[in-house]
Order: sequence, then structure tokens, then C-alpha cells
Amino acid sequence: MDFPRFTSGQIGRLTFTEVNEILALLERLRPLLQQGADPLPDQAEQMLTARIIGGDEETGAMWWEEVVPKPSAQATGLVEWEKREGGRRSDYDVPEVHSEPAFATRIGPIDPPPLLQEESIVVLRRSKRQDGKPLWLCLFQPAQSAIPAKIISAIPRSTNCWFYGWQAVDLIDGEWQASSETEGEMLGGLAINGAEDCVAPGVGGEGNHPEVNQAIRVGIVVPMHFTPSGKPYFSLSPELEIDCG
Repeated sequence: MDFPRFTSGQIGRLTFTEVNEILALLERLRPLLQQGADPLPDQAEQMLTARIIGGDEETGAMWWEEVVPKPSAQATGLVEWEKREGGRRSDYDVPEVHSEPAFATRIGPIDPPPLLQEESIVVLRRSKRQDGKPLWLCLFQPAQSAIPAKIISAIPRSTNCWFYGWQAVDLIDGEWQASSETEGEMLGGLAINGAEDCVAPGVGGEGNHPEVNQAIRVGIVVPMHFTPSGKPYFSLSPELEIDCG
């Protein structure tokens, strides 16, 4: 509903013209004022620095608390962090408050993304899902550590080197078990072994050799890394077949 407009009258120096201008301005601002702080207007932005204090491995949701740098005697002193008094937090343990979890953006092709290590200091930006549920995205985050992966196949790509199919695994009750039903070919493509030289056997070898590289055996668990573009790789010295002829 629009505000009414006046056609005459004044109070002191305030005339009906100024009142109409104020009402027109309020009409333009009303959508923003009614929207308030939650949910956020699309053009608004909230950012803060937070400490990761836990998370849910099945969904990648992380719990956090807002932090600020501690005082320092020198401008170049070590930056230490402390919980901000009255600061924001994810409130996952307060049932009557809507939780606002944080999520890491995908560095590697793993879904959900691995949780960041507890005590990590990150920059969060507030966002929301299309249904209005609030969440925070980690804009800057520590590098992801490698994930354990079991080699499940080896396909020759040249002499002395292979492409490897792999399966993300987790250590459960002392045994490596699949942590996903999706194999490596679908999680980001076949991996390569950075320790294999397609020109010469061994690692960095030259000339004629009586050794021949062997593919990494199926069932071996390796630390799987990802390039910035999401390509999987690991580095493990290959076994050698020795010709003692």
C-alpha cells in the first residue's frame, strides 16, 4: 500500500511538498526495511573471521565461533586469536536457535568436501540456500590435506607408467573400508603416480637399465592429492623387476 499524498498545508517551514518527498523515499526504502537482517537482502554482505570448532563428516557442515586478533605490543607481533565477546557462532548446540553452519568450497573433486581441521582460522561470508536457510561459505581456508585412497586398477599410459583407478577409503576398526560407493574414475578421473618416469625406469633414471617399473599393486592405500584444477595424483616409488641376465 502506498502512503497518501498531500496537496496543501504546512507546519512552520515544513510544507506538504517536503512531506510528500519523505513519503516517497520511505516507499522506496520499505522493502529493505521489512526484509531486515534475516534473510539478508541479495545485495548485502556479511563477512567475519571464525575458528572451526567441529563438524559433520557426512554433510561437510562445520561449526564455528567468531574470533578477533588478540592485542599485541607491536604492529608486527604474532597474530593470536581469541573468541569475540558477544560474537556470532553457528549455534548448532542451541535447539531454539537456527543453526548457521559453514561449508568449505570444493578444492578437490570430493563431495562432500573434507572438513577443515579444528582450530583452523577462516574467513566466512554469509549466504543462504534458495529456500532461505542461512549458511556461511569459507572464502579463504587452509589447504586440504590428502585423502586416503585405495588403488583399484592400473591402465598402461606409456612404458614404465600407468593411469590408476582409485577408491576413497577410511580407517574403520583397524581396516581400510570404502568411504564412498563412487570410484576414482568418477571422483575426478584416473590418478597418476608422480614418482613414475615414463621415459626411464626407476625414479629419475637415465640410460640403459636392467630394471623395469611395475605398476602399483591393486589394494595399496596411498595419500591422494589434487592439483588446483582437481586432477588426482599421488607419489609412490614403484616396485622394480630386475633382470639379472
